[in-house]
Amino acid sequence: MAVVIIEGVVATGKTLLVKAIEETPFWQERPTKVMLSEHYTERVLELTSPSVLDRQALLTEHLGLARQLHKRYAGSRFRGNRAVEPLVIIERFHLTHAAQVGDFAPFLDIDAALCELGARLILLHHPPESLLKNILATIPERPPMWARWLRSLGNEQEIESYFSRLQDSCLAYYEQSRLLKQQYRAYSLTPAQLADAILGL
Repeated sequence: MAVVIIEGVVATGKTLLVKAIEETPFWQERPTKVMLSEHYTERVLELTSPSVLDRQALLTEHLGLARQLHKRYAGSRFRGNRAVEPLVIIERFHLTHAAQVGDFAPFLDIDAALCELGARLILLHHPPESLLKNILATIPERPPMWARWLRSLGNEQEIESYFSRLQDSCLAYYEQSRLLKQQYRAYSLTPAQLADAILGL
Protein backbone atom coordinates (compact mmCIF):
# COMPACT_ATOMS: atom_id res chain seq x y z
CA MET A 1 0.00 0.00 0.00
CA ALA A 2 1.43 3.37 -1.00
CA VAL A 3 0.27 6.21 1.24
CA VAL A 4 2.00 9.60 1.16
CA ILE A 5 1.02 12.34 3.61
CA ILE A 6 2.04 15.91 2.80
CA GLU A 7 2.12 18.23 5.80
CA GLY A 8 3.13 21.83 6.41
CA VAL A 9 1.67 25.15 7.47
CA VAL A 10 0.24 27.62 4.98
CA ALA A 11 2.23 28.66 1.89
CA THR A 12 4.80 25.87 2.05
CA GLY A 13 3.91 24.66 -1.44
CA LYS A 14 1.73 21.68 -0.54
CA THR A 15 -0.88 22.29 -3.22
CA LEU A 16 1.80 23.00 -5.83
CA LEU A 17 3.39 19.69 -4.91
CA VAL A 18 0.06 17.86 -5.21
CA LYS A 19 -0.44 19.30 -8.70
CA ALA A 20 3.10 18.31 -9.68
CA ILE A 21 2.51 14.74 -8.46
CA GLU A 22 -0.63 14.54 -10.59
CA GLU A 23 1.47 15.37 -13.65
CA THR A 24 4.01 12.58 -13.12
CA PRO A 25 3.89 9.31 -15.08
CA PHE A 26 4.06 7.56 -11.69
CA TRP A 27 0.64 9.02 -10.84
CA GLN A 28 -0.94 8.96 -14.28
CA GLU A 29 -0.04 5.33 -14.97
CA ARG A 30 -1.26 4.05 -11.60
CA PRO A 31 -4.67 2.40 -12.23
CA THR A 32 -5.98 3.01 -8.70
CA LYS A 33 -5.21 6.31 -7.02
CA VAL A 34 -6.83 8.66 -4.53
CA MET A 35 -5.95 12.30 -3.87
CA LEU A 36 -7.42 13.72 -0.65
CA SER A 37 -6.96 17.48 -0.60
CA GLU A 38 -6.82 19.63 2.51
CA HIS A 39 -10.42 20.65 1.81
CA TYR A 40 -11.58 17.27 3.13
CA THR A 41 -8.82 16.46 5.60
CA GLU A 42 -8.80 19.75 7.48
CA ARG A 43 -10.75 22.65 5.98
CA VAL A 44 -14.04 20.74 6.00
CA LEU A 45 -14.06 21.36 9.76
CA GLU A 46 -13.43 25.10 9.49
CA LEU A 47 -15.92 27.35 11.29
CA THR A 48 -17.26 24.43 13.32
CA SER A 49 -14.98 24.82 16.38
CA PRO A 50 -14.05 21.12 16.10
CA SER A 51 -13.27 19.15 19.22
CA VAL A 52 -10.45 16.64 19.39
CA LEU A 53 -13.07 13.91 18.93
CA ASP A 54 -14.36 15.63 15.77
CA ARG A 55 -10.84 15.71 14.41
CA GLN A 56 -10.19 12.08 15.29
CA ALA A 57 -13.45 11.03 13.64
CA LEU A 58 -12.61 12.85 10.39
CA LEU A 59 -9.13 11.36 10.16
CA THR A 60 -10.40 7.89 11.06
CA GLU A 61 -12.91 8.05 8.19
CA HIS A 62 -10.16 8.82 5.70
CA LEU A 63 -7.90 6.19 7.25
CA GLY A 64 -10.69 3.66 6.73
CA LEU A 65 -10.65 4.33 2.99
CA ALA A 66 -6.90 3.66 2.81
CA ARG A 67 -7.29 0.50 4.88
CA GLN A 68 -10.03 -0.86 2.63
CA LEU A 69 -7.95 -0.25 -0.48
CA HIS A 70 -5.03 -2.00 1.16
CA LYS A 71 -7.20 -4.93 2.24
CA ARG A 72 -8.59 -5.43 -1.26
CA TYR A 73 -5.14 -5.21 -2.83
CA ALA A 74 -3.50 -7.52 -0.28
CA GLY A 75 -6.20 -10.15 -0.80
CA SER A 76 -6.21 -10.03 -4.57
CA ARG A 77 -4.25 -11.78 -7.30
CA PHE A 78 -2.43 -8.46 -7.81
CA ARG A 79 -0.79 -8.66 -4.38
CA GLY A 80 2.90 -7.86 -4.70
CA ASN A 81 2.51 -6.19 -8.09
CA ARG A 82 3.71 -2.67 -7.35
CA ALA A 83 2.53 -1.40 -10.73
CA VAL A 84 -1.10 -1.79 -9.66
CA GLU A 85 -0.70 -1.11 -5.94
CA PRO A 86 -3.20 1.58 -4.85
CA LEU A 87 -1.66 5.01 -4.31
CA VAL A 88 -3.15 7.44 -1.78
CA ILE A 89 -1.87 11.02 -1.50
CA ILE A 90 -3.16 13.00 1.49
CA GLU A 91 -2.70 16.76 1.84
CA ARG A 92 -2.65 17.64 5.55
CA PHE A 93 -3.49 15.03 8.13
CA HIS A 94 -2.71 14.22 11.73
CA LEU A 95 0.23 16.62 12.19
CA THR A 96 -1.95 19.55 11.16
CA HIS A 97 -4.70 18.60 13.60
CA ALA A 98 -2.24 17.89 16.40
CA ALA A 99 -0.61 21.29 15.89
CA GLN A 100 -3.99 23.02 15.96
CA VAL A 101 -4.91 21.43 19.31
CA GLY A 102 -1.36 21.56 20.68
CA ASP A 103 -1.12 17.85 21.49
CA PHE A 104 0.03 14.82 19.48
CA ALA A 105 -1.19 12.25 22.02
CA PRO A 106 -4.80 12.06 20.68
CA PHE A 107 -3.42 11.14 17.26
CA LEU A 108 -0.90 8.48 18.25
CA ASP A 109 -3.28 5.65 17.31
CA ILE A 110 -3.77 7.18 13.88
CA ASP A 111 0.00 7.47 13.47
CA ALA A 112 0.35 3.80 14.45
CA ALA A 113 -2.33 2.74 11.96
CA LEU A 114 -0.61 4.72 9.21
CA CYS A 115 2.65 3.05 10.16
CA GLU A 116 1.03 -0.36 9.67
CA LEU A 117 0.07 0.73 6.15
CA GLY A 118 3.65 1.77 5.43
CA ALA A 119 2.67 5.41 5.03
CA ARG A 120 5.29 8.04 4.29
CA LEU A 121 5.24 11.46 5.92
CA ILE A 122 6.51 14.51 4.05
CA LEU A 123 6.85 17.79 5.97
CA LEU A 124 7.40 21.06 4.11
CA HIS A 125 8.57 23.90 6.34
CA HIS A 126 9.57 27.53 6.08
CA PRO A 127 12.99 28.75 7.23
CA PRO A 128 12.08 31.01 10.18
CA GLU A 129 13.47 34.08 8.44
CA SER A 130 11.31 33.47 5.35
CA LEU A 131 8.04 32.39 6.96
CA LEU A 132 6.21 35.74 6.94
CA LYS A 133 7.54 36.73 3.51
CA ASN A 134 6.43 33.43 1.98
CA ILE A 135 2.96 33.70 3.48
CA LEU A 136 2.39 37.31 2.41
CA ALA A 137 3.65 36.54 -1.10
CA THR A 138 0.71 34.18 -1.67
CA ILE A 139 -1.99 36.78 -0.92
CA PRO A 140 -2.44 37.89 -4.58
CA GLU A 141 -3.14 34.27 -5.56
CA ARG A 142 -5.67 33.68 -2.79
CA PRO A 143 -9.43 34.32 -2.63
CA PRO A 144 -10.39 37.60 -0.91
CA MET A 145 -11.98 35.64 1.95
CA TRP A 146 -8.64 33.98 2.71
CA ALA A 147 -6.85 37.33 2.77
CA ARG A 148 -9.47 38.69 5.18
CA TRP A 149 -9.01 35.64 7.41
CA LEU A 150 -5.25 36.15 7.41
CA ARG A 151 -5.63 39.79 8.41
CA SER A 152 -8.02 38.76 11.17
CA LEU A 153 -5.05 37.14 12.91
CA GLY A 154 -3.63 40.59 13.60
CA ASN A 155 -0.68 42.61 12.36
CA GLU A 156 2.28 41.08 10.54
CA GLN A 157 4.11 40.30 13.77
CA GLU A 158 1.06 38.48 15.14
CA ILE A 159 0.60 36.58 11.86
CA GLU A 160 4.23 35.50 11.97
CA SER A 161 3.92 34.44 15.61
CA TYR A 162 0.74 32.42 14.91
CA PHE A 163 2.26 30.41 12.09
CA SER A 164 5.63 30.07 13.79
CA ARG A 165 3.91 28.35 16.72
CA LEU A 166 2.01 26.03 14.38
CA GLN A 167 5.15 25.18 12.45
CA ASP A 168 7.17 24.55 15.61
CA SER A 169 4.45 22.16 16.77
CA CYS A 170 4.43 20.37 13.40
CA LEU A 171 8.20 19.95 13.57
CA ALA A 172 7.99 18.59 17.12
CA TYR A 173 5.23 16.11 16.26
CA TYR A 174 7.07 15.11 13.08
CA GLU A 175 9.90 13.92 15.32
CA GLN A 176 7.44 11.87 17.39
CA SER A 177 5.84 10.19 14.36
CA ARG A 178 6.84 6.58 13.67
CA LEU A 179 6.31 6.90 9.93
CA LEU A 180 8.99 6.79 7.28
CA LYS A 181 9.54 10.51 6.89
CA GLN A 182 11.38 13.26 5.12
CA GLN A 183 11.30 17.01 5.51
CA TYR A 184 12.08 19.69 2.95
CA ARG A 185 12.59 23.42 3.19
CA ALA A 186 9.80 25.23 1.36
CA TYR A 187 10.76 26.16 -2.20
CA SER A 188 14.24 24.61 -1.94
CA LEU A 189 13.21 22.47 -4.94
CA THR A 190 10.75 23.08 -7.75
CA PRO A 191 7.42 21.27 -7.33
CA ALA A 192 8.41 18.85 -10.11
CA GLN A 193 11.77 18.10 -8.48
CA LEU A 194 10.09 17.60 -5.13
CA ALA A 195 7.48 15.28 -6.64
CA ASP A 196 10.21 13.14 -8.20
CA ALA A 197 12.15 13.04 -4.93
CA ILE A 198 9.10 12.00 -2.91
CA LEU A 199 7.81 9.38 -5.32
CA GLY A 200 11.29 7.91 -5.52
CA LEU A 201 11.51 7.34 -1.74
